[in-house]
Amino acid sequence: MKSIINFERMTKYNFHTIFLLMFLFVLSIEAQVIYSPVKSNVYDFLDRVSQKINIHYYDIVKPIPRKEIAKLLKEIERSSKFLSEVEKEELQWYENDYSYEMDGTIKRWRLFEYADTLFRVILTPEIQLQQNSLAGKKNLKTRWLGGFYGSIGENIGYSFSLTDNSEGGDSIDADKIFSSFTGFNHKTSKDRTISFEDINAMLTYNWSWGSFSLGKDYINWGSGKNGQLILSSKAPSFPFIKFDISPVKWLRFHYIHAWLASDVPDSSTFYTTTVADKKGDPFYRGNQRSKYLAANFLSIIPDERFIFSLGNSIIYSDGSVRLPFLIPFIWYYKGIDHNFYGSTKNDGYGNNGQMFFNFSMRYPEKFHFYSTLFIDEFSLTGFLKGDHSRDQLGYTIGATNYSSVIDNLLLEFEYTKIMPGTYLNYVQTQTYQNASYDLGHWIGQNADQLYLGASYQFLRGLNAKVYYQKIRKGGSQKGTDRYSSNDMPFLYLPLQKWHYFGATINYQPLYDLDIRTYFRFVNYSSDNGIAEVYKKNSIDAGIGLSYGVY
Repeated sequence: MKSIINFERMTKYNFHTIFLLMFLFVLSIEAQVIYSPVKSNVYDFLDRVSQKINIHYYDIVKPIPRKEIAKLLKEIERSSKFLSEVEKEELQWYENDYSYEMDGTIKRWRLFEYADTLFRVILTPEIQLQQNSLAGKKNLKTRWLGGFYGSIGENIGYSFSLTDNSEGGDSIDADKIFSSFTGFNHKTSKDRTISFEDINAMLTYNWSWGSFSLGKDYINWGSGKNGQLILSSKAPSFPFIKFDISPVKWLRFHYIHAWLASDVPDSSTFYTTTVADKKGDPFYRGNQRSKYLAANFLSIIPDERFIFSLGNSIIYSDGSVRLPFLIPFIWYYKGIDHNFYGSTKNDGYGNNGQMFFNFSMRYPEKFHFYSTLFIDEFSLTGFLKGDHSRDQLGYTIGATNYSSVIDNLLLEFEYTKIMPGTYLNYVQTQTYQNASYDLGHWIGQNADQLYLGASYQFLRGLNAKVYYQKIRKGGSQKGTDRYSSNDMPFLYLPLQKWHYFGATINYQPLYDLDIRTYFRFVNYSSDNGIAEVYKKNSIDAGIGLSYGVY
């Protein structure tokens, strides 16, 4: 029997009405929201100090509003007697940076800033130069332009940024598939220089216990110093609507609905244009299959030192936005599939669901322990029988210690493991990806990463770090491989290994101005199971200057 309500049709004609009702719902109460970008230096400071002082630092979801950061700085100020002299200088530095959010005053220089009782705007130019030598081959990265951010009244916050990026030289990693750097759709010129634009914007309306946002930006969900399993900055930023609430101190809830790039052509919608090529063949107007993400994340905070989080998401595609996935509070989105397609034997009708869990504990004093579990697919029955072929999941465990051995010294340990097939799907439009880049951790499926680091804060703005990192990456399968063979153990061949021994120095002499230099020794090996193991040692080094992150 057919359903009386056609959700597909209902969503198509009423989405704008639904959005309008949601927007009118929030037009009610107080306090604008402006987010500090996920790459802001203030997060490192808050992370370190939160291990010495009990503050309400909620770092499971980023970016964090500037208003919230200002409140955290006030909490630190009240316990400043426990800070080192360097930390006190850092606290004063950030209090000046966030002075407008703290007390309505302006205590630092900016290129342009205007504020009155109704309207505030700040211009933020962004410039970056990075010269690298990778295994003896030179590489130059540039980034320029900028943006602005501000507020209107007590309820509306906004931001916009546009940067033009280029990379040239003899060692260009154009696609950045296996790299911690964000991947982009890029253009390549005749001299092999690649270029791309990074555009982000946010419009937020908030009230005393929540906010609603329209945006295109980077969102991080989950703990991790070297990448996040749930949502990270690996994939290009994507457009979304976002809903965040915290009705009481011990509970936070986050919802996002995003529009993703599937990179799967929809040939049924192609048509010819009025322009032809040199052979007389017409150019075609192309299109992609639609692809969406709906996800929520609930955090329970019994004490500022303990955060327990759980959530779920679904990648759905091939149609318009579906009303059930616009409901923020559905715990099990995959159950919607069961409602629609439960009687359909063809598995290809369904969508791709995920579940995830996160734990963060800043206890005992000066320690931080954290872990994330991301479940793409898991069979409890098979697991109990010893069959791990369906264990498509990943986990991160980590621990840091700050100022126990020496004041201002941070020690870090982190391990991440991602099983084969995680983030993939045999339906091309339902991979856990945007523009063919994983939404989660950058090492991807069938890989693990071990990281050990020690960093020291010499002065306000001057930090040095030494580290060791080991990465193993097995074969890169496709989503259909699991149907042709279940015998795909962790780190199946071909296997690549990297050992990094490195050091970095970061210095911020002025607001928004950062100078960074790094050096690392790389030991690489590759084994395809047939030929002799290939081995190579190399040295990478670089120096960079950037200006403009607010």
